[in-house]
Amino acid sequence: MKARNLLTAIELQERREYLARQLDSIGFESQPQIAVKILELNARPDAQLKDYAAVVKTDPSLSGRLLKLANSAMFAQRKPVTSIDRACLLLGLERLKS
Repeated sequence: MKARNLLTAIELQERREYLARQLDSIGFESQPQIAVKILELNARPDAQLKDYAAVVKTDPSLSGRLLKLANSAMFAQRKPVTSIDRACLLLGLERLKS
């Protein structure tokens, strides 16, 4: 990897972290009806990842937190996770239910 590419990657990561801190400081809260929809999905034995992704996509705060978790060191992805569908797949059904 060239030095300029490495520097760009570092700068990009710093910007992501800065934006994440800024969004956290705003304090977006998930909407109560989203929690109800998630609980309803948890009660359905046939609920699939795509069902959870559809609900998550309706809430910007929850979407941001899910992407932040999917991009954390815990999941060690080579490329940033940028879609809710990919984040849900990465986290798995059991984590989404909890």
